[in-house]
Amino acid sequence: GKAFLSTLVMDIVVTFAIAVCATYVGLVLLRYLTWSVLPSLSLFSGMFVLLLCPMYFLPLRRMAAGFHARDRAVAAAEAMQSMQVKADNQPTPTESTRLSSANIMQLRTQGLSYQAPDSSTPLFTNLSLTAASKQWTVVTGPSGAGKTTLLSLLSGIKLPQSGAVQWIDVNGDTVEPDVRAAAWIGQRTVIIDGTVASNIMLGNRNADLERVRAAAEKAGLGKLLARLPNGLDTRIGDGGAGVSAGEARRIAIARALLRDASIWFLDEPTAHLDQESERDVLNAIAQASAGRTVIAATHSPELIARANVVWHVGDGQVHVQQLLVQEVRT
Repeated sequence: GKAFLSTLVMDIVVTFAIAVCATYVGLVLLRYLTWSVLPSLSLFSGMFVLLLCPMYFLPLRRMAAGFHARDRAVAAAEAMQSMQVKADNQPTPTESTRLSSANIMQLRTQGLSYQAPDSSTPLFTNLSLTAASKQWTVVTGPSGAGKTTLLSLLSGIKLPQSGAVQWIDVNGDTVEPDVRAAAWIGQRTVIIDGTVASNIMLGNRNADLERVRAAAEKAGLGKLLARLPNGLDTRIGDGGAGVSAGEARRIAIARALLRDASIWFLDEPTAHLDQESERDVLNAIAQASAGRTVIAATHSPELIARANVVWHVGDGQVHVQQLLVQEVRT
């Protein structure tokens, strides 16, 4: 069932069916097939059959698309359920804790060790790191070295087997990591079927339209809003249909701005972008994240060049390289 409903298999089936129909129509019109049992075809009826063939398979393709949408929803529900179980096992944050969490200035790990559930060897062992206030800390290393996992540990999405991750707020108090109090921009931007404004407001459902517009402008969405027929009220499709990859990434930046978090986690924020779009997105991030603590996992030399500190991840360890402070990032 699953194999048959895969998008690749369906595309192959439809392509093969169209090819067979086209071959048959061509042979009949050229009178290579003249058996009396075969129906006769004119040029018009032949073209009509060829146009009708993809429509014939449309219900099956819709079923396959619905199957994949269900699979994604089930996977998302399982992830959300595990996060909810984790949240249920933690004390409910008070308003003062949330306020403190929104003003995080520094991150610190002490003796942190982590081993993935499906692995027999630890990914990290006894890590002690500090991400300084209002600086860009960039995490580099080969694919699979654990860059995204390290960000997940620092943000509180994953829990270490031993050691601790601490967030330090503006008053010097220690706060438990809580990704709900941070901004996260990943390499796959989440865009839902809705207006541009509603997508930006995923960062803060209570924001008014003026704050949404200000965040969009600061994230570099001015040109996009001027091009769209209804500006912020223009509807875009699920996954970003109607906007480019760079524009979708700027929507994520505007969303992070609206969240008003003092710490930003960036997981390959310029992935799948061309050089010009990458530079534009990085400039938008630099402007939007001014005065905030940024931790980014990346392979991008452009992003690494803008860092204050580089953490090189490899062989379960993190090597720290202090760079010159970048006064201007744009």
